[in-house]
Amino acid sequence: MAGFALLPSVIPSIPMAAWAGRLVDREGPRRPATIAMGAQAVGAAGLALGAVLGNYWVMVVPLLLLGAGTGFLAGLLGIGGGMVMVPMLVFVFTAKGFPAEHMMHLALATSMGTILFTSLSSVRAHHRHGAVDWQVTRAM
Repeated sequence: MAGFALLPSVIPSIPMAAWAGRLVDREGPRRPATIAMGAQAVGAAGLALGAVLGNYWVMVVPLLLLGAGTGFLAGLLGIGGGMVMVPMLVFVFTAKGFPAEHMMHLALATSMGTILFTSLSSVRAHHRHGAVDWQVTRAM
């Protein structure tokens, strides 16, 4: 059940990654990267506030911002979202007082869980463009 609590950070990352490339083609990389990092910072501050208050619903909007910033940076820079998300999750888990010996496992597992959703979205997009050889995929 705990993994579903972080679902608001996954939902916006999928469309934001696809949108990032189109926006950079139109605007250039500087402004979009600045906005994405700003969303990350506001999300992190909100997560810290929610962790201190101990109220999950205070953390929903910051999680949405964190997911949007993560997805955008992943699409913009071509990096995995886990490169941005795992440190943020460790930050949240530390603020929530989780045991240190479980923190990294939880952060990595949560990040890997999001891969399911983003990879399904990616496969669908590549399939639409005819870039998936399903015979090779079936052979694997």
